[in-house]
Amino acid sequence: MKYLQEIINGRLCNIAENGTGNATVFLPLDPDTDGDWQEVPRLVCDILKDKPFRIIGFKAGDWDRELSPWEAEGVFKNQRFAGNGIETLKWLMSDEVSAFAGDERYIVGYSLGGLFALWSYYESRRFKGVASCSGSLWYPGWKEYVAGKETVEGSKIYLSLGDREEKTRNPVMAAIGDITRKFCDIYKADNKLSDFHFEWNAGNHFADVHMRLAKGIAWLLL
Repeated sequence: MKYLQEIINGRLCNIAENGTGNATVFLPLDPDTDGDWQEVPRLVCDILKDKPFRIIGFKAGDWDRELSPWEAEGVFKNQRFAGNGIETLKWLMSDEVSAFAGDERYIVGYSLGGLFALWSYYESRRFKGVASCSGSLWYPGWKEYVAGKETVEGSKIYLSLGDREEKTRNPVMAAIGDITRKFCDIYKADNKLSDFHFEWNAGNHFADVHMRLAKGIAWLLL
């Protein structure tokens, strides 16, 4: 495994390369936890063994601003989503990033990053697959947004959730279990997809984040 840092089109990225191949996974990095982000590619390598891949972990300094697809009220006091995800998506789709990443591209994210990953998949239509791990599918307006979109022909979608995430006292976030189940039903019946998988994980929203991401990435690349 080779690790490096590179500035790609003005954004600092942490990159892990396991061998040489054309599969590139984009992963937004939480500024609070990106110091140990290398655990994700290590776990992916353990699962996939010698299969080559590249993970580009790109910095998102302010998640609520940089990863939210549109403006919305937050679920916590004094929180507001700025809706600047479009600027992050423009970076993902830039010529410089595309040239670095190659043709076989996937996008993966956790929490709000998981919502951003799904939104980017729908908006760009340029990813072969997406994994939304404990994704914030409770986001205001998300169900209405997806209702007007089609999945990408021949692509793959992976969703996962902790089995205690719907036990929270916050009524908005407590709906995540039922919302995710509804999307699972939709994706299972979608003939455009080449594959879909949903996985329950033990624990709440904050348990085993690296492993949950690694499982999603590995499933996409298998």
